[in-house]
Amino acid sequence: MRTAQVLSVMLLLTLGTLPNLAAAQSLEQLVQQGRTAEAEKQYSQAEAVWRRVLQQDPKNITAYNGLGKALRAQQKLDEAVVAYRKVIDLNPNDATAYRTLCDVLDDQLKPDAAVVACRKAVQLNPKDAENQLLLGYVLKKQKQLDEAIVAFRRAIALNPQYALAYYNLGNALREQKKLDEAVAAYRQAITLNPKDADAYNSLGNALHDQKKLGEAIAAYRQAIKLNPQYAGAYNNLGNALSDQKKLGEAIAAYRQALSFPDQQGTLSTAHTLAHNGLGWVFQQQGQLTAAIREYQLARQADPSYTYAQSNLLEAQRLLALKPVPQRIALAETRYLTSDTVTPLKRSVVKIIARFPNSAKGFSYGTGFVVKREGNKAWIVTNRHVVFEPDTQQRGENLQVELYYGNPPDGIPVARLEKAQVRLLQMTPPNDPLDLAVLEVTDLPADIQPLSVRQQVLGDRLNVRIIGHSGLQTWQVDETESLGFVNSQAKDRLLLRIDLRQGASGSPILDAQNQVIGVLFSGGITLETTGLGAAYPIDVVMTKLAAWGVKLP
Repeated sequence: MRTAQVLSVMLLLTLGTLPNLAAAQSLEQLVQQGRTAEAEKQYSQAEAVWRRVLQQDPKNITAYNGLGKALRAQQKLDEAVVAYRKVIDLNPNDATAYRTLCDVLDDQLKPDAAVVACRKAVQLNPKDAENQLLLGYVLKKQKQLDEAIVAFRRAIALNPQYALAYYNLGNALREQKKLDEAVAAYRQAITLNPKDADAYNSLGNALHDQKKLGEAIAAYRQAIKLNPQYAGAYNNLGNALSDQKKLGEAIAAYRQALSFPDQQGTLSTAHTLAHNGLGWVFQQQGQLTAAIREYQLARQADPSYTYAQSNLLEAQRLLALKPVPQRIALAETRYLTSDTVTPLKRSVVKIIARFPNSAKGFSYGTGFVVKREGNKAWIVTNRHVVFEPDTQQRGENLQVELYYGNPPDGIPVARLEKAQVRLLQMTPPNDPLDLAVLEVTDLPADIQPLSVRQQVLGDRLNVRIIGHSGLQTWQVDETESLGFVNSQAKDRLLLRIDLRQGASGSPILDAQNQVIGVLFSGGITLETTGLGAAYPIDVVMTKLAAWGVKLP
């Protein structure tokens, strides 16, 4: 009796589980289909399969991981983040899920969230070299270079054969201008992976920074040998050949870069950089018309690449200067008018800096006179006007142009030459306060400092901005100040204005033509367009005083 009862119960249990066994078999088949679709890169199909798995088993971690991968491959990044967060909800100790989430958040350009996810991955599994590498990578993108280097070195300690960690370490060290260490890191990456074209290209960049042009050229050529369609390496080769004054070979390298389909790079597109580089070579050869054409093509390829616009303006100025006697071009004052705005414009200058490395050429911005003693004057501007953050390079051959009214077309405005302008001080590259001061001698006697007003009363003020915005020089914009906003670094004066190239460093004037702030680019993130920001003048004065430039 007892045996019969047991058999009966067993039968009932078996019958009761048959539907579940069938479902499990179907689920296993679906999982295999999802993996097959992934392997064949049929990501939309994989997405559909993984969603079917989750309909049957809402807590299937394998399916959420597969779904996240398929969504990411289709650039459905928001949905991919949701999928990976679900993996973490189901298994909070999954370090790999945190690392993958970090990677996707980085793709979304959400650096703060990416760092948080990567730190969690490292916390859960500190002995995983990939976790350390990715943490270093996202920290480097945020310019937290010291921490990034620590993470890369930890990855190397965990895996001494990790070529990619050496490569990224080299990139971070190069940004810190520790060029000998960067070169050593790149060479080790190449030793471990001799077929890495990127490592050779980056080694060439570090050697170029060291002015070792012959070695840099050899590295670029090796990168091209490994990847014959490496447009970026051809551009870099052109830059190095240009610095060697091998202009014919440089032209050939740039044209080779243009022969490949355009590629988006760190700074701009490959074609933009090639056209800009060609323009710079033609300008050195005195072929200004050809240079202008190349700069125009560079701007067409990427209108946001400011160096092409600055170089275009400079080439056009030089072309206009050719038939004009130097004394007329540099000293004419007869076009000045007698009004209240002219003296203000005379105190505002256009600052030109030349950045020869990487064939970028010229950059320009705005500055204004804040102090004068005899024939010496001090001009405030933004750091990035005279310092290139990507290459950590100070501008060379600093010059300022002065306001001389509205001369007829073809007569360039006046410019002070190199010996009369020097960079006195600037804030460090990692300082959120983007300021610099120039010392200038022998300004015309009528150019006097702008007066300042240290306290802004009321939330809203009608203000005017004098500067160089886009292609307009000494432009006067009437707008309003919207009061102060708080940021991570210092208070910012909020303005209703569209920021454009060349406007950085412009003075913000109140109704009495007193400076209440200095315009700068960036520093705040706003969803609304048509808003900009300025440093309040008291913040600027405090920094100037620390530099020994005390205003009355």
